[in-house]
Amino acid sequence: MIGTFITEWEQGAIENALLLQDIEFYADKLVAIMTYYQFDGWLINIETKLEDSKAAEKMRDFVRILTEKSHASDPKSLIIWYDSVLETGELKWQNHLNASNRIFFDACDGIFLNYNWKPELIKTSVENSGNRSRDIYTSCDIWGRGTFGGGGFSAHVASEIARENKTALALFGAGWTFERNQLSKLMFQLDERRLWEGLGNVEVLKNGDARDGTNFWNSQVEFNWKVAQGDVTCFQVENTGNSRMSQEISLKDHFDENFLDEQPPIVISASFRGENLGNLTALKIQVSLLDAEKSTVKNITLDVSSFKLKSTWNDVNYTFLGYGKNVRHVIYKLTALQLENSSCIQVTNLNVRIINLKIQENEGLCNHIDLRVQNQLPMGTSFNSGLGTRMCIEGKEVFSGNWIHLSEMDFCLTKN
Repeated sequence: MIGTFITEWEQGAIENALLLQDIEFYADKLVAIMTYYQFDGWLINIETKLEDSKAAEKMRDFVRILTEKSHASDPKSLIIWYDSVLETGELKWQNHLNASNRIFFDACDGIFLNYNWKPELIKTSVENSGNRSRDIYTSCDIWGRGTFGGGGFSAHVASEIARENKTALALFGAGWTFERNQLSKLMFQLDERRLWEGLGNVEVLKNGDARDGTNFWNSQVEFNWKVAQGDVTCFQVENTGNSRMSQEISLKDHFDENFLDEQPPIVISASFRGENLGNLTALKIQVSLLDAEKSTVKNITLDVSSFKLKSTWNDVNYTFLGYGKNVRHVIYKLTALQLENSSCIQVTNLNVRIINLKIQENEGLCNHIDLRVQNQLPMGTSFNSGLGTRMCIEGKEVFSGNWIHLSEMDFCLTKN
């Protein structure tokens, strides 16, 4: 685990000037922070132009001194430079290692390349690195902003380029799976497994988060659902009588019939909240599975009665299993019943996912990474998640049960 030291925009120029006035002082401070909090190094990201080449040389000296002092404190520590400023002081992302940014690479343990590279630039970087190809961190933005392969569940495309060229891999935004599913623990877990393991799951419901307005949703009675923009983009209905919207999904548009007849798990989910609702049955979420002739095979009404429809978001889900062959359609129906004045219901993260229980070996980041296995004792890091299922002091159990306390956990074992 390494920290990030970043300067950017106008304030960054001021901070850079202060830094370059006393590089020894600030190197000592960063090493002291690293040592005290027991993490493993720094990523240095200078995203503001420097005054000139002399200032760039001074920044290079800072990086070199920081690396030396860091290694003196912890020989296994890492100082990594982000591909940003050039030897001239100009801020210009290169997307590869070259003569213009080489002075910073030579001063530390590696370079984190900017995200807009092409495969040929990674090859060039390796050629320019001498025998330090593993000190080049080929980057991938999981959010997909300009990154090769598109990021997201296709992040393995970029990681395969890193593996083919024998470079290291740097992932930006690995929390994407959580950030896109903050209201649904189950969907987050499914996306994590898809990103890392290649466990296939396909979203077949369209526009479940209202980002495309009310497109793809049909009205069967008076349509009063609207799109609300707030802390979360969502569908909203208020102060009205019954209002229903639905979406029919043809599974044959996504899968062949042989796969469908294997009865893959179908996961349904929704997030919802409300205000001033005295009636807990004010919201109904119904999902039906239909056969090829559109006759109902199975249906479920997601139970929201145990939740308080207040300002906090609630998450509900259901998994169809063993529902029989010949299911070819899904209907997702959302109904707001009679609402009183000042009442409001909001829903988002409406999801229908089809799970392929077979790992897709050509997908998943773990299938495209050369792992560096730790096989020497001690196996661990002083930085930890602060989570545990029991607490031991000097090998003796003093507490049994789940606990969360970052400062009380000394050592976190890793897998061999």
